[in-house]
Amino acid sequence: MTGNSGGGTHTAYLAAIDDRLKVAAPSCYITNWSRLLAQLGPQDAEQNLAPFFNLGYDFPDFLYAFAPKPYLILSAIRDFFPIGGARATFAEVQRVYDSLGVADKLKMVEADDGHGYTLPRRLAAYSWMSKWLKGAEDDGVEPKFPLATETELQCTDTGQVSTSLGGESVFTLNQKRAGQLRAASPTNQRVLEAAWKLSGYQPIAGAPPVTGYGTLLKKGYRIEKFVFESEPGIGIPAVLAVPESGTGKRQAVIYVDGRGKSQAAPKIESWMTQGTIVLAMDARGFGELASETRSNENVNWFGDASSISAALLLGKTMVGMRALDIIRGVELLAARPDVDAASIKGIGIGRASVPLLYAAAFDGRIHSLELEGMLVSYQSIIDSRLHRHVFEQVLPGVIRSFDLPDLVRAIGPRSVTLVGQADSLSTPN
Repeated sequence: MTGNSGGGTHTAYLAAIDDRLKVAAPSCYITNWSRLLAQLGPQDAEQNLAPFFNLGYDFPDFLYAFAPKPYLILSAIRDFFPIGGARATFAEVQRVYDSLGVADKLKMVEADDGHGYTLPRRLAAYSWMSKWLKGAEDDGVEPKFPLATETELQCTDTGQVSTSLGGESVFTLNQKRAGQLRAASPTNQRVLEAAWKLSGYQPIAGAPPVTGYGTLLKKGYRIEKFVFESEPGIGIPAVLAVPESGTGKRQAVIYVDGRGKSQAAPKIESWMTQGTIVLAMDARGFGELASETRSNENVNWFGDASSISAALLLGKTMVGMRALDIIRGVELLAARPDVDAASIKGIGIGRASVPLLYAAAFDGRIHSLELEGMLVSYQSIIDSRLHRHVFEQVLPGVIRSFDLPDLVRAIGPRSVTLVGQADSLSTPN
């Protein structure tokens, strides 16, 4: 088997799991994850086998699964799949083939060109296949042949099975499968347990380290600027607004907005007159922590797909990690002597609403919620052919256990106010 790009991906996969294959030659796919993450990030969904990293796997494992059979790595020096990663994988696996006494059955061919199944790689594949399947070297000449037109290659009138023949699609199959798997009336306890497990949420004990960046004095209140460490290496920008009037323990609000903490500014004055302490923060991916490619059209539809995919590869989710960020903020509020730890209200806006809901499910110190523009349900994603910014809101396999309305119900009897819920195509904020 051989193939390029997506074909190289599937060659690597099938060579690892199908014993019927005798020779493999993936083109423009093999690299290693350390270099791929640094240069490009996770690729399309079919190349992200979650939770690959969490299980300790890397590209060499595809080759180990095929050893000691003949394996040819075909690479392009100027490919977006880093050539350094391909060379490192080859060097690592070469030691295994050497130790098995079959060093001649592993080879790497590089061409100084870009992504594609170009002539140098095709000739190398002909030679490799001929050697191991026919026992003879190929003559190294690719015959001239006419290229078929797109119309000639069409097997149906339109060239699309769905429009020519009808039948099922990925969308309809997903709908049917979801109908078979959907949890029916799950108990609150089951919902909370599943939310914890599926989100990949992992609590961290103790108060988060804080680095201060000064205080702004306003009329009747002050604003403290700081960054707290949600988990090692993850700094969360935040501002704390504290009214000067009043004594004793007071109500506190933790405010999270998908557009960033700056959106809290117009509301600060009102909260201050009520004597409420307010922590406005950017969970990862929001505000100051948003992707630099925010204006990219793909990002506008899918969000920071690279970070979301990396989380899934680690056995985590953006929902769970953002919930952790929020709970670490709650930890800061609850530790303050002027805050009533039993009276912390969470306010989530847009894309921040779902992770705030999960944070409340994991931490009972959030005594009430106000969620504006939250995704109405996971079922709404299943029922829609197009989605916008839902990738970061979902948990793998969640529909088997619960839906968002179930989670709202499960955190009762705490109060939850839902304002202007969004479907799967609503404009993100």
